[in-house]
This record gives sequence, structure tokens and C-alpha cells, in this order.
Amino acid sequence: MLFCQVAHLNSLREVCLGLAGCESPLKNLGIRTAPKRSTLAYANAHRPWELYESIFMQLLGKCQAETAAQSPQVSFQE
Repeated sequence: MLFCQVAHLNSLREVCLGLAGCESPLKNLGIRTAPKRSTLAYANAHRPWELYESIFMQLLGKCQAETAAQSPQVSFQE
């Protein structure tokens, strides 16, 4: 679902098509095939939103730290 946010996608269909286009990099991560729409829908229905918030906040913190170290005049805002 982070892919969906980063790529500014609006539907599970767009996510599936986007991930399908990235199958070679996914294989490098140990993912043999892009997830199906039904798999993503099930995951969305059975995972709490707090999980995604927690992952986003961790990612934001890393981006802020990396950006501050490389370019102090640029910053990430919440």
C-alpha cells in the first residue's frame, strides 16, 4: 500500500497494474509475482489503519533525517 501512496494511485486496479509493471525489481525483493486485487482488498480489510500510519511515520522520519543530512534547506513536512 506504500507503493499506492508514493505513486499517487487511487484504486487497487492501478496498484496491481503498477506492481505488475515492476515485476523484475519485485523478484529482487523475493516476490515472485505482483499481488492480485483480491489479495490487496483482503489485506486492507484485515489490517488496522494504525499499521499504515506507523509505517508512514517511520518512513517520514527516515526521509527527514536523510534530507537534513544532505540538504539542510530542504525539509519534509507532515
